[in-house]
Amino acid sequence: MIILKGISKDIPAEEIAGIVRGQNPELKEAFIEDDDMRLRFRRSNKNPGLYNAVFLVAPKLFRKFIEKGKISVDYQRLHISEFSPFLQCHRCLQFGHIKKYCTAATSQCSHCSSKEHTGEKCPDKGKQGGYQIALLSEPYVGSGNEVRPTQGLNIHQFGGKGRVKACILTKPGCGQVIGMSQYSNSNLCVIQFTSGGHKILIASAYIEPNSDENNTLEHIDNFLKISRCPNTIIGGDFNGWHHLWGSKTNNPRGCAVVELAHANDLFVCNVGTSPTFETVTHGRDRTSIIDLTLAHGHIFDRVVGWKVNLNACPSSQHNAVEYEIATENSSLNSSSITNSTFKYNSNKANWGIFKDALHTLMTNTDILERDIGSLNTAGLEKLIDDICGIIHKACEESMPTKKGRSLTKHRPLWWTEKLTDLKKEVIQLHHRLNRMRRRNLPLDQLAEELNNKKAIYAEELRAESSRSFREFCELQTKENVWTLTNRLLKDTAPKRPPATIKIGDNYTSSETETAQALLDHFYGDDTPDNDTHQHQFLRSRIGNEPDGVDEPPFAVEEDSLNGGSGRSGSICPLDLRVLEVHEVETVRLKGATNLIPRDIQYERPTPVHELLHPSKRISIECADLNSENLEQETAPIRIYTNGSKLENGGVGAAFVCFEGSKVIYKKRLKLHTSCSVFQAELLAIKEACEWTLDRRLKQGDERHQRGTRMHMGCKEVIQILSDSQAALRALQKRSNTHPIVAKTHDTIYTAAQVDLNFIFSWVKGHAAKGAATQHKTPDYAKFPMSFVKRTMREKTWRTWQTRYESAEQGARTKELLPKLTDICALWKATKVSFQLTQALTGHGYHKEYLHRFKIAADPFCPCDNTTTQTLTHLLRECPRFEYNRLRHEMLCSNLRISPYCVTELSNKQSAIESFVTFINYIIDKLKGFNKL
Repeated sequence: MIILKGISKDIPAEEIAGIVRGQNPELKEAFIEDDDMRLRFRRSNKNPGLYNAVFLVAPKLFRKFIEKGKISVDYQRLHISEFSPFLQCHRCLQFGHIKKYCTAATSQCSHCSSKEHTGEKCPDKGKQGGYQIALLSEPYVGSGNEVRPTQGLNIHQFGGKGRVKACILTKPGCGQVIGMSQYSNSNLCVIQFTSGGHKILIASAYIEPNSDENNTLEHIDNFLKISRCPNTIIGGDFNGWHHLWGSKTNNPRGCAVVELAHANDLFVCNVGTSPTFETVTHGRDRTSIIDLTLAHGHIFDRVVGWKVNLNACPSSQHNAVEYEIATENSSLNSSSITNSTFKYNSNKANWGIFKDALHTLMTNTDILERDIGSLNTAGLEKLIDDICGIIHKACEESMPTKKGRSLTKHRPLWWTEKLTDLKKEVIQLHHRLNRMRRRNLPLDQLAEELNNKKAIYAEELRAESSRSFREFCELQTKENVWTLTNRLLKDTAPKRPPATIKIGDNYTSSETETAQALLDHFYGDDTPDNDTHQHQFLRSRIGNEPDGVDEPPFAVEEDSLNGGSGRSGSICPLDLRVLEVHEVETVRLKGATNLIPRDIQYERPTPVHELLHPSKRISIECADLNSENLEQETAPIRIYTNGSKLENGGVGAAFVCFEGSKVIYKKRLKLHTSCSVFQAELLAIKEACEWTLDRRLKQGDERHQRGTRMHMGCKEVIQILSDSQAALRALQKRSNTHPIVAKTHDTIYTAAQVDLNFIFSWVKGHAAKGAATQHKTPDYAKFPMSFVKRTMREKTWRTWQTRYESAEQGARTKELLPKLTDICALWKATKVSFQLTQALTGHGYHKEYLHRFKIAADPFCPCDNTTTQTLTHLLRECPRFEYNRLRHEMLCSNLRISPYCVTELSNKQSAIESFVTFINYIIDKLKGFNKL
C-alpha cells in the first residue's frame, strides 16, 4: 500500500489512478491491469484544502512508486511513500481499528495482555528484562539535539553544540551514578558507577561509519590515559570489522580499535558470531558485527553472560547486547529504601491463616524428613533457604507488607502555627465522627461542624500560600508579580542527572566534590564586600585589636581566577589584569573606550521597557537547508543575507532579493571595524525585513492611489536565508535584548499585521565581502563588549610576552619554552610537579647546579667522573638512565616528534606523559645516584 499526500480537494479521489497513468509516462510500463492501482480510503490533511489518499498497488508498480518518491497529479507534484496497513487498538490490542472505534468493554494490559489490570499497573512490567543500565548509540532525538526526558529514567548525555549520538540510561535505584563531564562529548558518554566502595567507569561510544568526524577514537584514548581507572567498560557502535570479534574481514577502523585496545589493556567481551547489525539493502541481506564491548583487564572476568538478544528491540537495525557486571554485591538492583528492617506488618496479621499456610507448606515438602546431623555445609544452607522461603510464603498469604516511609514530614516555609492548630482540629473532628458512627449516634451536627472547619482550613491554606508567594515576588527587583511569574513558568532546560563540573581548569571527580563545589559557588564564605550596615559595624568593632595577623597569601583558587580564558598556564601579571578589568568596567559605565574614536558608542542592551510586549513577540522557527532541498523551496520571494569580516578588519553585510530566478533588489551595508560578524549577520537580516515591510506598505499605498483596495487577507510569504546559525538562534530567543534583535522583532510583528510572514532558513554561503571593502560611512557603528575584551586581552598578552622575553631570570625555562603559549600548552597537557619544575628551571639535585653553590665537591657525573652532570647530560647521555631513555625515545620515534622538544611533546598526551615519567624517575633517583 502507498499513500499520496497533499492532494487538492478539487481532484476526486476516484480519478487519481487515471491521472497518474496519463501524466507519468515513466510508470506506464508498470501498469498491466486496470486494477493495479485501487483506492482504499481517504485521510485528512493538516491543510483543510488538501487530503491524503491510500492506494493498494501491484508489487511492480509499488517498487516504481517508492523509487520515484514524487509523481505528477494534475498541476501538483505529490510526495508518495509506503503506507503500513497495520492498525492496532490500544484498548483490546487487536488489529484493524483504533481505540476510538473499539467496542471492547474493558482495556487489556499492553505489557502482558491481562484484562485484570492496565499497562501502568502491570506487576510483571518491572521484572522482565531487569536492565539497570543501558548504553545507547544513535538514540532518537527527534527534531532536537538531545534525548527527551523519560519518567523513571536518568538520561546521561553531553550534547554541547552537536547532536547527541551516545548516551547512557540508568534507573534511579541502581546505585550511585554521576556523569563525567571532563571525558564526555556528543559521541562519547562516560559515567562513574559506585558499588560496594568500588568505582566503575562505564562509557557509551559511537563512531560514524565512513570517517571519525569527531575524533572519537582519540577522545577514548585520552579518556583511558587520563582516568587510568582499572575498572573501565566501553560499549557502543564502533563501525569496525576485525577477526578478533568474529568479522569475516578486517577494515581500517577495526584495526584502529584493536590498536587502541592493546595500548590501553582492553579486552573484547564479544562472544560468538551472532550479528549485531542486520539490514536489507537492494534486496540483499547485510549483517555485520560492529557493536563492541571492551573491558579493562582488571574487570574483564567480571563481565559475564555476554550475548546478543535478537528480540529486545526488533524495530532497530542493531541487535541489543546484554551482559551482567559481577560487582561486590550480588546484583546492581537495590530495593527501595525504607526506614524499617521489618518486611511484614504483623499488627494486621491473620494468625489463623498463617498457621494453616505454614502447616500445609511444611507437610508438602521433605523438610521434616531430613537428617540435620548428616547434612554438610551446602545442605544446611539449602535447608535454611527452604525454611525461610516457606515462612515468606506463609507471611505473604496472611499479612500485608510494610512500605517505606520518610521519618520526617517536610512543611513549606510559609507554614504557620495557626495552620497547625486548624489541621489538628480537623483531624480531631474526623476521629470523633468515626467514633460516633461506630456507636450509631446522630452525626448531622458534627458533620456540619467538620465541613465548616475544613472550609476554614482550606481558605487559610490558600491565603497563606498566596501571601508568601506575593512577598517573594515583591522582594525581587523592578519586576511585578506577573512578570516574575511568567519568567518562572517559562520553559527551562530538562532535568539532568548529576554530573561532574569544571572548576577553573580541573573537573570534579566525585559526588561529594561536586556538591562541595556547588555549595562554595552559590553559598560562598561571608566577606566584607556584601556586608550590610549592621555587619560593617560588627566587623569594625571586632577588628580593633592593636596586634593583628598578616593577610594570608593567595590561595590556589584565587590564583586560578587571575588566569585568562584559555591561557591559564601561568599567572597573569596583576597590574595588566587590573588594567583589563578597569577598561571593561569603564566601558560599561561611560559607553565609550579609548581604543577607538570616541564617537563610536558601546552597543548597550535594549532596556526592558523598550522591548516588544511578550504577547506580541512572534515565535520564529528556522529550518536547515542543503543543496538538495534548497531547490525544492517554493517561496515566491527569497532573500539571501550574509555578514563578513576580512583579514584587514573590514566588516560588511549584504542581502539579495530574488523573485523566482530574477534579482529584484540588493543592498550592501558597511559596519565599523570594531563590529563583529555576529552584528553584521543580524544587521543584514534586520535590513532585509525592513525593506520587505516597506515594499509591502508601498504596494498598499499605490493600490490606494489607483483606487483599488489591497486585500490584506492575501498573505505574502518571504523566505529569508542566512548562513549564521548564531544570528537565527538569537532571533528565536523571544526575550533577547540585543538592540538589532529587538528592532527585528518589532519589524516582524508589524509585518504580521499586514499579512506579511517571514520564513527563516539556514544555508551555507558567503556574499558580503564586497560590502566590507566599500569606501563609505559605516551603516552601523556601535562596538560590542567582546571587542573591548578581545583587544585588551591581546594588548595584555603582548606586554606580558615582552616582559617574559626581556627578563634576565629564567634562561633555562625560556630555552625550553620560548613563548607563553608554550607554557600554557604544557600546563594543559600535564600537572605541575616538583620534579618537572627542577627540569624546566635547572634548579635541582644535578651536580653542576650543586657545585655552583659549593654543595657538591665537583660537577662531574658518577657515570664516568669526567662529564659535567647537567640536566641535558642526564636526559640524553647518562648510561645510568639508558633503559628509561630508550623507552621514551622509541615512543617519540613512533609519533615522529623530537623526544626532548617540550613544545612538540605538549601536543601529544602520550609523549608528554612519557617525558614526565622519565623526568620523575631521574629526579627521584638522582640523590642516591650522587650519594648526597
